[in-house]
Amino acid sequence: MKKKFAALKCTVSIMTFAAASLAAVPGARAQAAGEVEALPGTRAAAPVAAPMDAGSPAEIVVTAQRREERLVDVPISITALSGQRLEQAGVTTPQQLSQVTPGFFYSVTAINSQPTIRGVGSSNVNPGDSSNVATYIDGVYQPSQYGNIFEFNDIERIEVLKGPQGTLFGRNATGGAVLIHTKQPEAGFSGRLSARYGSFDAFASKLYMTGGSDSVAGSLAAVYSRDDGYIRNIFLNKRVGNSKTQAVKAKLLFKPGENTQIIIGGGYSDVTDNRVLRYLLV
Repeated sequence: MKKKFAALKCTVSIMTFAAASLAAVPGARAQAAGEVEALPGTRAAAPVAAPMDAGSPAEIVVTAQRREERLVDVPISITALSGQRLEQAGVTTPQQLSQVTPGFFYSVTAINSQPTIRGVGSSNVNPGDSSNVATYIDGVYQPSQYGNIFEFNDIERIEVLKGPQGTLFGRNATGGAVLIHTKQPEAGFSGRLSARYGSFDAFASKLYMTGGSDSVAGSLAAVYSRDDGYIRNIFLNKRVGNSKTQAVKAKLLFKPGENTQIIIGGGYSDVTDNRVLRYLLV
């Protein structure tokens, strides 16, 4: 079975900054960070807590409530995974997220994606059907079950929200939501190329490049993978169940002002997946 999927998205986000004012503690005078000197006749205030390490769980930032917050401040059951963590675990597709996410299962029937969280999902495979677990890529809802079969490349982080999320993510989030955040273009130039080869002529390669200036930057991510299948049909005397994936995605980032940024992104993928044929007798 063959599937082609193309999408174009455009998002505009306005960033605002507010300066925090420090109020003087009555009867005390602030000194170096973490120290307070008491004035004569008064009681010293409690020391200021030292900042947490960047790698501590409290510093993990999520957008489960449509705004950036620390993970420990969000009253939702969330599994947050960074791109580095996914790479270390060998997770390259949505189906493999179940290996690192308790209560999450991602099945594929033919070319239909069917994510399930805590047993809540949908087995419908008719055209126009949507899943009960909403999938978002960079804040853009992916309504089609046909278009959510892809490979990870430029992932910044993935958040799996468990339980009903209809208040902020609509009626198609009865079981939960999967929020996929890709990397933003950066100034300067950097890139990464990887390739691997395995049994049954399995080959996969990934490319990621980003570059530009502080006001205009872009990025390009591409994936190519193929294999000849690992099942041999003794009647036809050939291998069956082969697959092939070609995908490319690009982003442009504009910063016309200090507090404004415009992101334009587009992607195209071509997936040929005959692995369902390994269950057939001919």
